[in-house]
Amino acid sequence: MSSGIHDSFPLPQQPGGGPLSGDLAVQGTTDDAALSKLSAINAGYYEDPFLKHFCSRAARRSPLINRGYYARVAGMRKVIDLFLDAVPPGMTPQLVNLGAGLDTTFFYVNSRCGDRPFVFFEVDFPELVARKSMTILRKEACWSVLAPNKDDIPQVGGLIRTDKLRMVGADLRDLQKLEGEVRGADFSPTQPTLFFCECVLVYMKGEQSDQVLRWASSLVHAPSSICIYEQCNPDDAFGRVMVENLQSRGCALLGLKDYPSIASQRRRLRTAGWAFCRICDMNDVYDKMIDQSDVMRIQRLELFDEIEEWRLIQSHYFIAVAVTSPQASQAECTTVNGSGPSAEGEGYADPISSQGHETAAAGRESSRADETEPPEDTAEFLRPLLGVWTPQPNSVNPRLLRYEIPPGIPGVEPKLLQE
Repeated sequence: MSSGIHDSFPLPQQPGGGPLSGDLAVQGTTDDAALSKLSAINAGYYEDPFLKHFCSRAARRSPLINRGYYARVAGMRKVIDLFLDAVPPGMTPQLVNLGAGLDTTFFYVNSRCGDRPFVFFEVDFPELVARKSMTILRKEACWSVLAPNKDDIPQVGGLIRTDKLRMVGADLRDLQKLEGEVRGADFSPTQPTLFFCECVLVYMKGEQSDQVLRWASSLVHAPSSICIYEQCNPDDAFGRVMVENLQSRGCALLGLKDYPSIASQRRRLRTAGWAFCRICDMNDVYDKMIDQSDVMRIQRLELFDEIEEWRLIQSHYFIAVAVTSPQASQAECTTVNGSGPSAEGEGYADPISSQGHETAAAGRESSRADETEPPEDTAEFLRPLLGVWTPQPNSVNPRLLRYEIPPGIPGVEPKLLQE
């Protein structure tokens, strides 16, 4: 088991060799993640023709690591796909990649959207986004996605700023600078927005990442979402090894002390203003959320005899999806704990409507069940994301809105979530 554990936490290196530390070590994790994703791509787990342009070399990872990165990418892409499908015609989806590093999700979204308008913000340390901008401008396969002629690609301070892709240099710990830079890149607070991050908040102190979550939940005056992938469960035997390995390599998981469990992550999202929430560990994501026919395909790619270790590692990572809206944050609601909105959507109640009180009671039961029981399928896991985009008038209280789950989503019956 030890080899797989150590493979899970590759050592960030300086260009000339030797370990990194502090912010440089955290920045170095993007190179390691890119190499691991490229290994999975080269082994046939998923398609991404762009990532190779951001890697200085290729590396072959173990089947254990390849499968883990496949699950990570497939889970995140599933959320992104459903977000894009849920945004109604006439609105422009915005996606904000917090701590983007060398991630190539922009190119995936661009390919998926085709001619449909969208705006994609990449936020990271100024030196990282500058490096990424330069890489895009050096590689024709990358810059040709943005414009027929490289010289026609707008830049601000050396960072790419097109209609579709806007690079933003900011330290997430400096919230004032972050907001100024994002707004300066023409972020619209009136368009549906998905914030997402992969192994980013966990490298920040709890109070710092809390501020980022509160900032994101309040920035948009339209329904907005957040998707988070990162570590959990640091206090069992494997968790301690995970923390110690990364600590010794200069990458302290600062946020795990404050938010070690899925339940604590759920509470922090509620407290930060995200009204509807679902969280699953990566075992449930792999088994229930992503396309099971594709799972069957990738399971035939490589000899794999590390099932127990694989399941153990996957239980120490999660994907969280949370949604909020102006109406949710402003409404007077019946809640799970009496002090704030329910995390489950069904717990929102119109204070004038007796039917709303019945809905709230059902929501409380749903919330309690969700503390211990994983959702049964993808649709249930992503119900908050599916159900918040179609506002309809609330005849009982015009100040509030109802949100209808769009019809035609496999496994989801159309349903009104009344606030």
